[in-house]
Amino acid sequence: MAISGIILAVTFVGIFTEAVHGFHRTKFAMGGAGLMILVGQYFGFYNTELAIEAIDWNVVFLLAAMMTIVAIMIPTGGFQYLAYKIADYAHGRLFLLMALMGTLVTVLSLLLDNVTTVVIFGPLIILICVSLKVNAIPICWQRRCCPIPAVSRHWLVTTKPDDRLGCRHQL
Repeated sequence: MAISGIILAVTFVGIFTEAVHGFHRTKFAMGGAGLMILVGQYFGFYNTELAIEAIDWNVVFLLAAMMTIVAIMIPTGGFQYLAYKIADYAHGRLFLLMALMGTLVTVLSLLLDNVTTVVIFGPLIILICVSLKVNAIPICWQRRCCPIPAVSRHWLVTTKPDDRLGCRHQL
């Protein structure tokens, strides 16, 4: 088990230090996953059947479907339109912009997966803050608004993949 922890730690260090060494984080992630399977087979604590069995296909297909929806909807400009209308309505008042963006993220998180919502609105909020010439860090709290619909649905902080995991284990 120590060797798997070392592989995990080295993989994460490689991913987080991408700017230092220049290797893309995807290469580190795939290399770490492949090395984990090879080392696991060599030492006997992981085999191919367990690796395939460990995959929760419900989560994989849910995220793939959500990313497909995003790939279709982003070119329409609807999300940008909503974000710019909110920025226009805020008239440079940062607290109002932060509250309105958080509300929009919360409402859209009811319809889309939380991860998908953050993937959409993270870059939009940064783009709006750059155009307003303000610091984006206080406004990026919107990622904390995504679990709000989950709390109202389940009385615990969760995401849709966690819902699938809870259903699978009857929680």
